Amino acid sequence: MQNTLSRFNAGFGLATAIIIILTSVLLVIKEVNKGLKGWFAGLSGHHWTTHGVLTILAFVILGLLLSQIRLEEKWDAKKLAVVILTATILGGLIVTIFFLVH
Repeated sequence: MQNTLSRFNAGFGLATAIIIILTSVLLVIKEVNKGLKGWFAGLSGHHWTTHGVLTILAFVILGLLLSQIRLEEKWDAKKLAVVILTATILGGLIVTIFFLVH
């Protein structure tokens, strides 16, 4: 199995990890701040639609930017997989803990 990354694998992989955390935090912020949730709903008709559109836009922009810093020269596929898995667990914990406490 090859363990190397292309610049886009590395950039968009790291963008995936970052966006997982950011979208989890944004969910919590929207639930706490009803004004923001209402504003999001007003932009597209539903707050989840706006959340999704912003998430996709941020992912594409961040992925393209991170692809330019040549992470593939420093990271391998295993390291990237660990980063994505860690972000997924952390994002899940953020949402789970918020809804258990809230």
